[in-house]
Amino acid sequence: MDLARKLSISIVAEGVETKEQLDYLNQNNITFQQGYYFYKPVTYIDLVKIILSKPKVKVVVE
Repeated sequence: MDLARKLSISIVAEGVETKEQLDYLNQNNITFQQGYYFYKPVTYIDLVKIILSKPKVKVVVE
């Protein structure tokens, strides 16, 4: 994490599965996270259904 910060590289934490992992990442300012904690893997069709059922949100892409 220190090296990425020194080089101004964004960090993506993959495999977040527990609240403890989430808390650790948040305490260390790792804002890009993915894993089972947020959502299980889904098929393309299910993903489309999920996206269409949610209110619109702002997405930031770097």
